[in-house]
Amino acid sequence: MHHPAMPALAVAVAWLAIIWLWPASYLTLTVDDSFYYLQVARNLAAGHGPTFDQVSLTNGFHPLWMALLVPIVRLGGPSTGTVMRLVLTIQVGLVFAGTLTLARTAPAGRRFVIPVAALLDPAAYRAHIGE
Repeated sequence: MHHPAMPALAVAVAWLAIIWLWPASYLTLTVDDSFYYLQVARNLAAGHGPTFDQVSLTNGFHPLWMALLVPIVRLGGPSTGTVMRLVLTIQVGLVFAGTLTLARTAPAGRRFVIPVAALLDPAAYRAHIGE
């Protein structure tokens, strides 16, 4: 008998393999908010305060996300690829934990579909729970 977590675990492991085995060059192409957050996290970790350019204070950021990023920046050092791999690993872990919780509360016929859909495509998951 299959445990409801097995499909979600398989997808999570596949994502982790992609994140850690793929060349790091694609991870260094951070854009928009991810680039700004990463730079502010680097400055916070270095003791420069909440600033993008070490001159002006930022006009704001999400404190919970920044609280997660700053320790990762400290662990990952100057390598953007390592930092992004750590961030994505935590994101996969959080989504996996959430899908397990949702799978436990889902009707029996959907216990396999919902976790995999959530890990593969969050929009598909939202469509599933909207029914």
